[in-house]
Amino acid sequence: MSTGSSPRWAASSRSSTDARRIGGTGRPLRLVRTAAEREDPEAEAKAAKLARVSVEHPLFSPFTGAAGEGLLAARFYRYVLLEAQGAQGNGQVLATYEDGAPALAVARRGKGRVALFTSTVDRDWSDFAIRTSFLPLMQRMSAFLAGSLEERAEQRVRVGESVTVRPEGAEKLTGVRAPGGEELALQAQGDGSFSAGPLTQPGVHEVLQSGAKPVPALAFAVALEASESDLTRIPQEALTAYFGEETVQASSADAQRPEVPVWTWLIVAAAIAFFLEGTLLRK
Repeated sequence: MSTGSSPRWAASSRSSTDARRIGGTGRPLRLVRTAAEREDPEAEAKAAKLARVSVEHPLFSPFTGAAGEGLLAARFYRYVLLEAQGAQGNGQVLATYEDGAPALAVARRGKGRVALFTSTVDRDWSDFAIRTSFLPLMQRMSAFLAGSLEERAEQRVRVGESVTVRPEGAEKLTGVRAPGGEELALQAQGDGSFSAGPLTQPGVHEVLQSGAKPVPALAFAVALEASESDLTRIPQEALTAYFGEETVQASSADAQRPEVPVWTWLIVAAAIAFFLEGTLLRK
């Protein structure tokens, strides 16, 4: 699959030249491995299954616990083997079969994304298409390739802390704009990321690239220290030390004075009215 085009999946054995053109993930295709023949009475037991799935990746994050049964129960009778990833490869394997062979590999190409599934999405090489996880995974895969699936870990930044941001493409980041309009310079780090801080204002901060143009995907929020929102009861000793003993005692006396609910007075008024009405009728 590739961004901006219809989904393409490796579905059959091709020549070495064609295979290298299809991949795009830094993992060229090699040959087709047959785990079991569909006609074999023991095909169900011999077929390969997924052994490792990166549920921490946004693509597979919904398939945890019992929700992953549809993935792990799928049977794969054939799949394509991939060459080992070179030292310069930037691909990532998100799922493997029981023998360690990649089942799903993804990579970035410029501003786009590429995904390679090494079996088929019909029932020729597997029964994955009839499993409950198939449709949700296809939907998330389409969102991933289109760039609409959230891949960024949520930035949790508090007032007084510094922030680290990493550009997705080749854009050059220049600064961070606070909610009040002030701009902080970014310092480049050795791993390709940028840092800024300490941040002094709560609220949404924009990350800027050349020309002071915001990068919406990198915006983040700065929150106040969580202890400032602690709603637990403050010990009376702490209140006394801060406000003074007389103030605290006066407040405690007011709090202990019971209030008569309004409905109590309404009931009393209704009883008096009935009494007076009965007295008038007897006259």
